[in-house]
Amino acid sequence: MPSGPTHEGGHSLISSAGFENRDLALEGDLMAMGLWNRIYGILMGVAAVCLGVAAMAAAGHANPGAGVVAAVVLGAVALLCWAVGDGVSKLMEWARVVSMVLCGLGALAQVLKLFTGKGSEKLVALLTLVYLAYQATILSKASAICTESYRDAVATSGIKASPYKSVAFFWLPMVGLILVVVGVMLIGFAAAAMHSH
Repeated sequence: MPSGPTHEGGHSLISSAGFENRDLALEGDLMAMGLWNRIYGILMGVAAVCLGVAAMAAAGHANPGAGVVAAVVLGAVALLCWAVGDGVSKLMEWARVVSMVLCGLGALAQVLKLFTGKGSEKLVALLTLVYLAYQATILSKASAICTESYRDAVATSGIKASPYKSVAFFWLPMVGLILVVVGVMLIGFAAAAMHSH
């Protein structure tokens, strides 16, 4: 049995305690996907609470029903996002399948934007579509490691994969988030400057 790592197709193969052909890179990709799903779930959960509180606060001036329903729906989506993220990180097959379905729905939305969007919207939709297609490809390949026997072997191997080594599914979304935040701040500053004049 080999005592050290080798490389095949860019993925690490490790033999440990009888566990051969472990794919640490693929595990890291799924852990990164799961991490961001949980972060999105938390953000949507906070948004759902704020929306619900705002709807109830406006109860004296308007019917809060629509706001409350929207908050409940958003909260349910947040819980689903968190659960799927947790499942993907733990290499659960059901979470992998749900993630692929969500990728498909997201891709369909981007295709629609390609036909209905204008200018930069089409470029963003195209880039997002390519990213979702790549993510779906990785999730499809992950069927080989989302099994009970593989999870049991991981639990006893003593070796942990890292989501922070995934360029495509940890660092790329991180850069995207930073750009969005910076963009929103710049737009806000520009709007405030225009208003002051």
